[in-house]
Amino acid sequence: EYASVAGESFDFGVLRKTTNMDEEELALCLENLLKTRFISEYQNKYKFRHVMIKDVLYSDLSMKRKEIVHKKVGFSIEDVYRERIHDVFAELAFHFSKGMVADKAVKYSLLAAEKAKCLYANYEALRHYKNALNFIGETTDKRMGVLISIGDIYDLLGEWDNALNFYEEAMGNEKKKADCYLRIGNIYRKRDEWDKALKYYNKSMALYQDIQDIIPPELYSGVGHIYSLKGNAKKSLFYFKKSLEAAEKNKDKKWMGEAFRSMGIFYDDQGDYIKAGGCFKKSADLLRDDVVSLSKVYNSLSVVYYNANEYDKSIEYATRRIKISEQIGDLRGVGYGLLNACRVYEKRKQIVEAVGYCNKALDIFKKMKEERMMAASFMHYGIIYGIKKDFGSSSSYFEKAVSILEKLGILYDLGETYFEYGLMCKRKGDKANARKFLQHSLNTFQKAGAEKYVEKVREEISKFSQ
Repeated sequence: EYASVAGESFDFGVLRKTTNMDEEELALCLENLLKTRFISEYQNKYKFRHVMIKDVLYSDLSMKRKEIVHKKVGFSIEDVYRERIHDVFAELAFHFSKGMVADKAVKYSLLAAEKAKCLYANYEALRHYKNALNFIGETTDKRMGVLISIGDIYDLLGEWDNALNFYEEAMGNEKKKADCYLRIGNIYRKRDEWDKALKYYNKSMALYQDIQDIIPPELYSGVGHIYSLKGNAKKSLFYFKKSLEAAEKNKDKKWMGEAFRSMGIFYDDQGDYIKAGGCFKKSADLLRDDVVSLSKVYNSLSVVYYNANEYDKSIEYATRRIKISEQIGDLRGVGYGLLNACRVYEKRKQIVEAVGYCNKALDIFKKMKEERMMAASFMHYGIIYGIKKDFGSSSSYFEKAVSILEKLGILYDLGETYFEYGLMCKRKGDKANARKFLQHSLNTFQKAGAEKYVEKVREEISKFSQ
């Protein structure tokens, strides 16, 4: 019976301490069970040969008896494994939860959650965090912290509705509210709902100022990205620099790296690939120990190398982005890496590979309802079908992309889509529409203040008069 509570497999030392049996007496009992083939022995541990045997024995125990024995097993494991306690966080969380030892159930559930989180076993981490909530008071700071941690994992997994629900529930004191408003703003930004994002960013900033707390670099960075997407280059760079200043003041290595990455994206959008590459290299150096952030830098480096016509390097960093994102459960990151790889295969006319990567990316962004990246996928389909000389399908996909981007008002993406649309029309022999879409591209990049892209489009337009 004690063994059935200990689990499908059990340790001699734990069982002895739980039962208080004499060592030889316990060994004899286990030997009899081995002879009857109820259990098997391996590496100083024992295991039920059939899980049904354990389940039958366990089901015969009353609820109160189960609770008492689970508590005993928990304390026994804690004592026997005190020198290797990190190996048994999950087991301790389970037994102390079943044994209704609230303080230890919380302690070991949180330790098990953090351990799983570090290993990017995200759903296991969620299970442990949620178990801890069963034993934490409704309004405590600790509970709010756990709710935020759960929201952060759902955010990484791209399950944004779940993340929002937990952030909304985590509104505790003013500091926690400010933290949650920032996180909610981040999700709306990624969903291209910029007005909502700015609303929450402003609420977050106001609260940080009210409580005279340090404004996180992440907040300045989020605002900067919105102005970048809106085409307000001056404001976006201002906030990215504010993010770097705040990170340097706090000696926050992670956000110094993130700030350099943000500025790299800014310079890449402006067409200044040398400055962009310099920022990304600084970012990679600062973030080398942060796998999640480093994978984003790899994504940015893939874009820079593509723009510099270094396609082998571009595909190398896109592949790194995909691999890391898959390992850590970052679905959105996988999608970004897939599209970066897709564009290289387009350039190399490897159509089968390009279509395969684009299909996978679009499935991801549809699932996440991320319209901007859905539009990017449609643009790539437009390019692919143009290469295949299926100009009808190509035009249809370009129109889908333009429709979304005009609605969202993302100038850089819209300028790029018009440019590629114009090139497709030129390849088709439709000079009138080629001129029209290239002119739209020129006007869009001028509005965005992207001078190097303006020069690139002008050069293409000038070929019509040659």
